Amino acid sequence: MPLDSSTASNYQAAGIPQPSTRIPDWARTRKYRSLWARRISNFTALKSHMQTTTAFVSLDIESHPDRRITEIGMAFLSSIGHERPVDIKDFAKNHNVSFRCLKIRSQEQKKENRHREHFKWRLQEATIQEIDIDLAEAKMIEFLEYIRETFDVQHLTFIGFAMHVEFNSIFHRMPAVVQYISAWVDIQPIIGEVDRLAGTPTHYGHLPSMSVAMAGFAFEKGYQATSFKHCAGNDAVRILALFTCLAHTPTSGLRLRLDQLREERPQTRQTYNGFKQMRKGSLLKSKRFIQENYPFRAILCMQDGKCPGPEIYSPLKLEKYFRKYSIEAIGQDGPHANSHPEAENRRCGRYLVCFNSADKLAKFVDDNDQRALKCGRKLRVVETNHPSEQVNNRKDIASMRQKNKENREKVREDGLGLDFISNMENMVI
Repeated sequence: MPLDSSTASNYQAAGIPQPSTRIPDWARTRKYRSLWARRISNFTALKSHMQTTTAFVSLDIESHPDRRITEIGMAFLSSIGHERPVDIKDFAKNHNVSFRCLKIRSQEQKKENRHREHFKWRLQEATIQEIDIDLAEAKMIEFLEYIRETFDVQHLTFIGFAMHVEFNSIFHRMPAVVQYISAWVDIQPIIGEVDRLAGTPTHYGHLPSMSVAMAGFAFEKGYQATSFKHCAGNDAVRILALFTCLAHTPTSGLRLRLDQLREERPQTRQTYNGFKQMRKGSLLKSKRFIQENYPFRAILCMQDGKCPGPEIYSPLKLEKYFRKYSIEAIGQDGPHANSHPEAENRRCGRYLVCFNSADKLAKFVDDNDQRALKCGRKLRVVETNHPSEQVNNRKDIASMRQKNKENREKVREDGLGLDFISNMENMVI
């Protein structure tokens, strides 16, 4: 959708490039070409659309990196109100937000959802349903029909945040939902546009995460989305709250300082296909760094020699599982056993757990060696090389570094090697 003259002039006045109008591959097909035409592409078009439409449905779909759907969240907002929300709990209550959270029933996917937060706002039995993936399309249509009948609306505007997962799931799993989409908008790039229109120097290619966007609109930290403590139902309500903030933002933009907030907050890493990976944890160090700086360490692995159990399958899980011990650093060491069914996409089967004293290391080994996990498998914790030898190695490394530093300072003071011409003249042939 090309920009109109007023929107183009706003971009020109702010001194920022206009957004790309490239059409994705899926929109070129005859089946979904009309869906792309219903897209609201910029902030000016969104403000104009809000004047004619009052029924908005947010959609959030959580998926595994292998594209398995784990949760589907939907929320409905019948009115944007008269002021910008500052608290998610009050927003959901005052605007009478209706939402559903569909948890996909699968033994493998339950492990992924185990640490997601529970609903904080309007916990009701009807809002959370555990279903099979085959019923997901019917349940979504049931909620949309409920909205149409209860609120007497026919045209629904779908709202999302980074909607590549949502559209991929709809196209392959729930194609019947497309007929209910009168218009749709991805508010992630629009939030960045609002910040740039206000004159904030932002990198155009950096799209804000949901936590950064909520921090930009000054929501309380306890209700912001994080890497783990979130679910699709909560995210759907968060999306509506951000959308309402955009509705009460002037056309000249609003200074959100997204790039500054992005630098202040730790961001999750992304794989090549755009899915978020689990962050590694604050204690994760390289194996070489651990060997040089932490003499008191132990190797932790499973007794059967296979990949770690679900409680400790990542450094961050390990850090949380043993939080009562004063662990200084965690490293990864050793490959997985290829025969284990869960070994795929796992990089490490053993951990190096480091402490700052021999007493803490001994207590950790005594308490956790042969310890059984919930899965029935046992841990194997073994102390590594003798601490005195490692301390000597540390002292040798430190003395070597000091000696190299002194040599560099001597060369700098004497000017040796700095004058290439003089060295060539004094060279003996």
